[in-house]
Amino acid sequence: MNRLLLSAVACLALSACSGDNSKEELESLAQDGEWTITKLTDSGTDESSYFIDYRFTFASGGTLKATSSSDTITGTWSITEDDSSDDSNSGNDLDFVISINESFPWDELNDDWDVQSFTASEIVLIDESSDGDIDELTFSK
Repeated sequence: MNRLLLSAVACLALSACSGDNSKEELESLAQDGEWTITKLTDSGTDESSYFIDYRFTFASGGTLKATSSSDTITGTWSITEDDSSDDSNSGNDLDFVISINESFPWDELNDDWDVQSFTASEIVLIDESSDGDIDELTFSK
């Protein structure tokens, strides 16, 4: 919480908040607390229920941890800047990369997700496949 407040104060003090979401800002927000998956659609099919009991944390070293009362799954995560023209959101060139070396349903999260938007309480990601199907992933607090 202090990190978030400090970021907001620094942003205002420097007048650097032009509406562009930066890689560093997203990294900081992702690392701040626990997240849940509130939406996961794969080619139109809702797969959110597979992750309903899990709390996700994104550590500064790139480690992702999903924990339930009876299980812990680990993986990696990163934020990358991608200026490719194939991004679904041409106004934002950030990718949220998730890699979990587990079988279904965990492999559904593996991707270089295009960042649609993010706030202190929600990170909205999408991935458009070559056949036009759009997958959506939302982490919320």
